[in-house]
Amino acid sequence: MTKEFTVTVKGEEVTFTSSFSTLDLAIECLRKNHAGNQFARELVEKFDKYSLSDKQAAWAHKLASEEPRQQRAPLELGLTNIAAMLRHKPGKGRPKLQVAESVYVTLNSDKSSRPGHVSITDGGPYGESVYFGRIDPDTGTVYAGRDFTDEVQQALVAFNNQGQEENNDIISDEDLPF
Repeated sequence: MTKEFTVTVKGEEVTFTSSFSTLDLAIECLRKNHAGNQFARELVEKFDKYSLSDKQAAWAHKLASEEPRQQRAPLELGLTNIAAMLRHKPGKGRPKLQVAESVYVTLNSDKSSRPGHVSITDGGPYGESVYFGRIDPDTGTVYAGRDFTDEVQQALVAFNNQGQEENNDIISDEDLPF
């Protein structure tokens, strides 16, 4: 027996039919096939510790009914200068820099799930922006999102390397683009 659920995705209601007859079966699918999805892991943890609300159960069914996303391999690009630029940027609030047209980098706050990492977006408002991925500030490794493109990668590499000489791995105030 299948059941119909409705979830809200980016402000719009999406109705779907679950291919799982019970929440237990949907959760079991999330455990096996969606371990790489942080939201799915959180739903499984909440299911194990407590119970799920109707909205959370609907999301568990939705995620379990979808094909698991293929995780991209991290890109070892060494983009450590971008985080350094953001940390040294004057001003209040979360530092943000435009890398290229419709490509922005922002330093994650201490309240973020990945504090200190650099988020790569199109610069739109939270919840409405296109997420390209994130950069680990220590290694410069890029963890690409589904909308990450070669153009975004080229823009990041060019921005990271501006003003750098071949053997200069440390950024100084004179190298900052602001």
